[in-house]
Amino acid sequence: MPFEDFAQTPERQTIVEDIRRTTSNPDYTLNQYQTFENMDSDPQLDHLPSTNPASRSSLIDLLENEAPTDDAERLEHLFNFCHTHQQKGEPTNSVNSATLGHVNNITNIAHRVCAPSGETPDQARARIRQLVRISDPAQRLALQKQNLGSTSLSRYQMWAFYDEEHTEPFETFTDSRETSVVRLGLGHYDNSNDELVRWTHRLPSNINPFKPTAWDADALNVYWRPGGETQPLRSGFGDGLSEVVHDSISAQDFVTPAGPLEV
Repeated sequence: MPFEDFAQTPERQTIVEDIRRTTSNPDYTLNQYQTFENMDSDPQLDHLPSTNPASRSSLIDLLENEAPTDDAERLEHLFNFCHTHQQKGEPTNSVNSATLGHVNNITNIAHRVCAPSGETPDQARARIRQLVRISDPAQRLALQKQNLGSTSLSRYQMWAFYDEEHTEPFETFTDSRETSVVRLGLGHYDNSNDELVRWTHRLPSNINPFKPTAWDADALNVYWRPGGETQPLRSGFGDGLSEVVHDSISAQDFVTPAGPLEV
């Protein structure tokens, strides 16, 4: 059921229009209302209230009760709603033991590992740069597990992907940064200078993967699409791959070590 099916009054219709406007992104020239359409078309959200995952009606109810007075406040409520309802999609327990692939930003990782170590973010970033550039993979993996310890590598949940036809998720990728960014639909890193790394991992027994919903995408990721697969940014880089969301992992869960994606 799309948003309009829950907008039975003029006041609720206005709330839906406000959601569409607030989540628009004029810089995304393919469709500035893509994030609204993601929320409006995600089949995992086609449920009545009080089910998992939360329905569109639940979001309208929230905004109706909170009555935000401007777009900034409305956006804050939207973010909070999404974070409250993450990892509520379809469980994908069949991939619990699979090897998953992940791409991350060195700066993000540095901010996670600097607090336990007492380093500044710049010091942690320099240490990670050294760790990911060790030439021997076995040594690199051992030293990353030793140096990064059991520290969670992400503040929030993690996105990961797997290849149903190959054990190694990156097997059909080249080593270039562009291949990973484009095929995995990481549009926020396209044409950026962020230092990226990639690794593979397996989930520990206390972490479960889920098929992502629009709420996992914070309702603002214009590069994401419903359906459970990555959305390549351009043609010529391969098809989309199955994706999941799960709680953050540590270097202890690495199968292959983090390595740099060169620009």
